[in-house]
Amino acid sequence: MANNKKKDKKFTRTMQKKLVVLFAGIIVVFIGLNVRIAQINAKSGDEYTKSVLSQQEYTSTVLPYRRGDIVDRKGTVLATSERVFNVILDTKQLLATKDEAHINKVISSLVSCFQLDEAQIRQYISENPDNAYYILKKQLTKDDKDAFEDLFREKKDDKTKAADKKDADDTKADEPKDSEAEDGAAVADADTDTEVPEEEEEEVSSVSIKGVWFEKDYVRKYPYGSLAADEIGFTSSGNVGNGGMEGYYNSTLNGINGREYGYLNDELELERTVKEAIDGNTLVSTLDVNIQSIVEKYIREFNEAHRDEARPGDGSKLTAVMMMNPNTGEVLAMASTPEWDLNNPRDLTPFYSEEEIAAMDDETRMDALNKIWRNFCISDTYEPGSTSKPFTIASGLETGKLNGNETFVCDGKQVVPGAPKGIACVNRYGHGLLTIEGAINVSCNDALMQMAAIIGTENFCRYQEIFGFGQKTRIDLPGEANTSGMLYTADKMKPVDLATNSFGQNYNVTMIQQISAFCSVINGGYYYQPHMVSRILDASGGTVQNIDPILLKQTISEKTSATLKQYLYTTVSGEKGTAKKAAVPGYKVGGKTGTAEKYPREDRNFLVSYLGYAPFDKPQVVIYVVIDEPNVEEQNHASSLACEMANGILSEVLPYMNIFPTEEIPEDTAQDGQQDPASPQTDPGAQDGQEPQDTGTDGQSPEEGGQDGQTPEDGQDGEGADSQAPEDGGPEDEEDDGIPYSPPDTQQSQEPDQNQVEE
Repeated sequence: MANNKKKDKKFTRTMQKKLVVLFAGIIVVFIGLNVRIAQINAKSGDEYTKSVLSQQEYTSTVLPYRRGDIVDRKGTVLATSERVFNVILDTKQLLATKDEAHINKVISSLVSCFQLDEAQIRQYISENPDNAYYILKKQLTKDDKDAFEDLFREKKDDKTKAADKKDADDTKADEPKDSEAEDGAAVADADTDTEVPEEEEEEVSSVSIKGVWFEKDYVRKYPYGSLAADEIGFTSSGNVGNGGMEGYYNSTLNGINGREYGYLNDELELERTVKEAIDGNTLVSTLDVNIQSIVEKYIREFNEAHRDEARPGDGSKLTAVMMMNPNTGEVLAMASTPEWDLNNPRDLTPFYSEEEIAAMDDETRMDALNKIWRNFCISDTYEPGSTSKPFTIASGLETGKLNGNETFVCDGKQVVPGAPKGIACVNRYGHGLLTIEGAINVSCNDALMQMAAIIGTENFCRYQEIFGFGQKTRIDLPGEANTSGMLYTADKMKPVDLATNSFGQNYNVTMIQQISAFCSVINGGYYYQPHMVSRILDASGGTVQNIDPILLKQTISEKTSATLKQYLYTTVSGEKGTAKKAAVPGYKVGGKTGTAEKYPREDRNFLVSYLGYAPFDKPQVVIYVVIDEPNVEEQNHASSLACEMANGILSEVLPYMNIFPTEEIPEDTAQDGQQDPASPQTDPGAQDGQEPQDTGTDGQSPEEGGQDGQTPEDGQDGEGADSQAPEDGGPEDEEDDGIPYSPPDTQQSQEPDQNQVEE
């Protein structure tokens, strides 16, 4: 019993000692932890405090990226994003100040600076005391922002300013006189403005105003207004590109938004954690702003010169011009009417009266806008007329069906199956004996129909495909028309169809198809994919991607190309060439005119054109002018108007491109058929170097009162209507010719909605 008591006492003492040691250890650890916490707090307490507070979100604001610029080939800005500011009201922070004077000053300043309604502001504050983000006004300039902040900048009172001035005067008086020059220099240095980066300037000038802050944003601007509107495109809200390069390269131009997280510190001041935005990339376009300006100037002058001439309205239903580098596929200029302002793309007032606009519903309004925004050069189709004759001849030479030495007799018409009375040539009395070169010089339909019969349906259709007709060029612009159903296939093409197709009627093309194919005809046969952008740069100017020219195929041999180039040169320079008025003094140029009769044929409306190149020896530029329904009395004799416009444009563009004259410039240039590009063509019978003739009614025979006394040699050998109908009504009769598209409106793309924008 005694032994058990001794053991219990010993165990109790042992346990007590262990507990003492345990508690002592706990105390030591606790003291150590406190010491460590104190050390951490002293060393990094603020950092950890902010880290914890940053996880307690107070505000979360999107930091918008800057959409990339679009510049021309020389770096001139065509589209840019300018910094603007949204004024934000933070009612939670404003009321947390509990300073009525400050609150009243903020409200009155907002009202006076931004023309806001005071009652509405106070109502919002009272109804939303815990709201930290409310946009009061958008798209303010930096001057607007600075004017508001100036009201809250601390200023020295008059006494302080006076004391400072007195101290400065006393100091200056005590300085030695011989240091005056040095002082002047020092003052000058101090007063000299130093350029400060935009971001740093904002940080320096910004004022912290509790309850109000300014959110950075961007607005899209177009420095040149309507210039190249169809090709540039515009943006709608949310940085969504519509049309042009803005639409096609939308994801490239856009960046990634950043975010700013805010929280309140112990002093109720807003602290922010920022994840910076990533700005969008810049597009370097193939366009040249100077060439584009020249092109648009001549279009504008032409339409003004012929306004109300034969009918009320502009000088044409539509005028379009394209210029390309034939050796790369780069588009140097692209323009079509009507002009519209990129900075105000939804403005209908230049095109409709106020009454007409007021009467429009939403659908009608969008249809009207889409019609204005539509890019004719890639989205609309038409019958090309005689500018297609080089392709017919090229296919004959390339297949060996023609050797270049053939001659053809034009008697004024060609009889083919399906047109027993014959399809008339522009010269109803015949051009007589013609070589291939002579046939293209005078634009003889009869000779071309004879060539097409030799070439054959299979070869003709195969080379239409080789030249890219019926296929998209895949230019980097949205809304390119699909013309796959607007050409005959070999199994459906009848002799009458082959005949009319040979001179550019009864099939449809787009401008971009026609000019791209023509580039291959005169550059050695090399077909380059047309494109609008040559480089992509990041926000700091570094190259992200070089977009090199893409050679897709060789359409014809260099030998055939050289032959066609010569034929086209004499079409401009030759005595009887239909394109004489496209000749540019001092330069050797080549080209082909076109005059296509539109559907319905009986309306006698025409689309006239000129497709040419310069200089002859080494072509560096191709120009394509299209004038739809020129506002003149004789549309079918108006291809010279397209020649004159091309003449004027090239006379300015070639020297600008450092392409210098190689030929002697005649002193009597003005007397040699050269006219002002905008001057009216008053006498269609005097075109293409001819003397004015009493032509009578177009299409009449001599017995009906036509060109009295003319022989085939001195008859009208200028460019005329290419769609001369078979005398029995042949290809215009849908039942007889099997035309594979709807004829009433040949200028509408089969995919009219590709380039449309919906609000």
